[in-house]
Amino acid sequence: MSGSITVGPRSPQRYFQISAPNTRLGPVFADFIRPSPEIHRLTGDRPRAVVVYDPTDTSLSTDLRNVFVRAYRTYGGIDEVTYSEKPGATTPDTIATDVCNKVFATHGIVVYLARSGVLPGFLNAMQRAGGHCRPPQGTTICLIAESAPIDFQLRPARTARAYPYMTLFYETANAPTSDPRDPYAQFTQGFAGVFGHLSADADAAGGFDAVGIVSKVIENLLPASTDVQPNDIYLWLTAHGVSRYPGASGVPQLDGRNK
Repeated sequence: MSGSITVGPRSPQRYFQISAPNTRLGPVFADFIRPSPEIHRLTGDRPRAVVVYDPTDTSLSTDLRNVFVRAYRTYGGIDEVTYSEKPGATTPDTIATDVCNKVFATHGIVVYLARSGVLPGFLNAMQRAGGHCRPPQGTTICLIAESAPIDFQLRPARTARAYPYMTLFYETANAPTSDPRDPYAQFTQGFAGVFGHLSADADAAGGFDAVGIVSKVIENLLPASTDVQPNDIYLWLTAHGVSRYPGASGVPQLDGRNK
């Protein structure tokens, strides 16, 4: 979960978040679209953002929409198309044509700010819609997403074949480097040693970091007591915290203020 409000002033006190919050993701999306030559080649110099989000999902989708719109508004125009995952509400099929028409009319980019699990359904709906959702051969619709289903990450070539009318960009919460000392590089090597060909995706890296941080807290608690309770972990994180933890998904810092 990357929703900023889940670690805000009104969030549950015991909630800590390993992934980067929307307050960081939104500006990164805007800053990526602005100078990207590949996106400009597919759209225009100042591409209009056709934002697709779920207004009923306040913790993730709407929160990210609010942050992105604030970051992008001074740079380019914005159109918004909403849908809902709630039964009987607006579905991806009902918005696909509208999204494609807006992208075609403005030479824009689809900015998909909803859950990754719905993304395949949305892309399939766009393909079924035809019309401007099927651009001329040699051109594609440009789409950037907050995250992508793990199958997209594991099989990028198959994803490209499945959606030939789309050029897809998506965010992952890790930054591998060629330095063998890099924590993510070490994690991917260890992951491959256990799981073989499977990808050490961002969710796996975040889960690995969560276990590592809890282990670090317990190690600090053990000298005082051999009977460590969940409440002890929460209190230690709040009072002392974990600073500059070299995680596989980044450099987490967790304490009473940084959640």
